[in-house]
Amino acid sequence: HVDLFRTYLQYIRTIKEGKPDFKDSVIKAFEFALECVGHDIGSTSIWTDFISFLKAQATTSNFEDGQKMTSIRRIYQRAITNPMHNVDALWREYEAYEKGLNETLAAGLLKEHHSRYLSTRTTYRERKVNYQGIMLSALPVPLKGTEDERRQINLWKSVIQFEMGNPQKLDEKQLASRITYSYKEAVTNLYHCSEMWYMAAKYQIDQNNTEGTQMLFEQAIHAMPRCMLLHFAYAEFHEARKNVKVLNTGPYQMVS
Repeated sequence: HVDLFRTYLQYIRTIKEGKPDFKDSVIKAFEFALECVGHDIGSTSIWTDFISFLKAQATTSNFEDGQKMTSIRRIYQRAITNPMHNVDALWREYEAYEKGLNETLAAGLLKEHHSRYLSTRTTYRERKVNYQGIMLSALPVPLKGTEDERRQINLWKSVIQFEMGNPQKLDEKQLASRITYSYKEAVTNLYHCSEMWYMAAKYQIDQNNTEGTQMLFEQAIHAMPRCMLLHFAYAEFHEARKNVKVLNTGPYQMVS
């Protein structure tokens, strides 16, 4: 969750305060946070905190001034292509930043990125509609088969189907990352839903991501150790890969 990573970032800033590697450590922490939750529709605060952090760093030479300017520009340009809350405000900030540096250069750069921003804004509005009704802050408790639970499952399926349509026109690798993140969101929210865990693992299988599939099945079985669907699916996954070592251990001896 975004809030968890904001806490993590604050922790890194606290323990590294006053140390020689403070700046590098915090930048690495921000990049790690963006890698993990930067796709989130609610990740705006991490992007803006990163930009604010970079802007606050002191420089001692023209060379460092140039590096700082380039770093801030790159984060802005990455942020405005991420469909998330307040992307309009981020675009206005970026416009002001470029114009404050050089009006002439800004005209060309803003023209280049404006169409990307417009596409991002359109995707954000569509994505926001798909997220309406999802209880993102709900505690992941065992399901009881209620209508409200089924509605949440169906809403998450709609989100994933929307992302599979590739509204951002991402390349193959970026799209897989986007969809994988959506599945991670879904299984975090629906931690005790075997159907969602299975769908997430099946997507990784379809992507030929053996490591990702293995990790998801392990997490799923940890979440739902008594779910035979997940155990059988996990055994089938290893059987297809002739992984005899796994099939000859524990409950999978019976399955194989």
